[in-house]
Amino acid sequence: MRPKIHDSITSALLFAGVLAANSASAMTPTDLAARLARSENIILIDVRSPTIYASGHIPGAMNIPLGLLPLKQLPASLPVIVYGDGLGVIDDSQALAVARSRVGVNADVLDGGYAAWLSDTRLSTAMPGVGRERLPGITYDQIVAAGKNDMVLVDLRRPGSAVATATASSKERQSAAVAAPDVVAAFAAKLGVPVVTSDGSIATAVTRAQSPSLNVAAAPARAAAPSATGGNSSRLLVLVADSDTAANEAARQLRASGQYRFTILIGGTESIRYEGRVGSGRTDGDVPAERR
Repeated sequence: MRPKIHDSITSALLFAGVLAANSASAMTPTDLAARLARSENIILIDVRSPTIYASGHIPGAMNIPLGLLPLKQLPASLPVIVYGDGLGVIDDSQALAVARSRVGVNADVLDGGYAAWLSDTRLSTAMPGVGRERLPGITYDQIVAAGKNDMVLVDLRRPGSAVATATASSKERQSAAVAAPDVVAAFAAKLGVPVVTSDGSIATAVTRAQSPSLNVAAAPARAAAPSATGGNSSRLLVLVADSDTAANEAARQLRASGQYRFTILIGGTESIRYEGRVGSGRTDGDVPAERR
């Protein structure tokens, strides 16, 4: 938890840097990789927690957690690139605002954060080999507070499970739709983000989510069009399911296909129905093992 003493400092710096941040366009992982390959002098700052940073980060990046960034001096002589997790938990636009509030500092933000970097380059300091499976998760409260500019909900439920069964009569389905509106669609509307269905195939959901025609709001700090970012990392996919088993299986399929910019809504549809009061205590970013 960030010490309270930082709050007033952060607020002041964010207010001072918000106008600069609002006119920013994000740097893509491809662009950053090219600049690093040319050995350009860049200050690369990872604003995630020290524990997460230690588990793997972009080679050459230094770790300054977001809560400590307002207290650190930043060089005005070199470009500064900040990045977060890219999974909705850490707001890297805040890091950009803090960096740009410093006089003379030329700062930018990495589009899609570390998750996008992994999807596009696979370059990381993470140790190779088999380790404990860690699937990213986001709580109800975290997703409500997160930036929504490139977020897409992926409804993993089977067709017909949202309202009524396929065997029900037309009148019964209409009654069910009135009595029990689709919770995922309603939640997406509340967040102001699009939702796509998987129809039993995570590949189908990804194709729909990354379609240029999908209505995704463009935040100022993400001025570049999602389709222009390259790789598989364009949009943050939030997997929503009725069970941990379904969400975890979809997540494993995404990783197997080389995609890392996804997260699982912890508690799934149950969490939505009860506004995060069910399962929202799991905030360590690890999705629990499947319920037996």
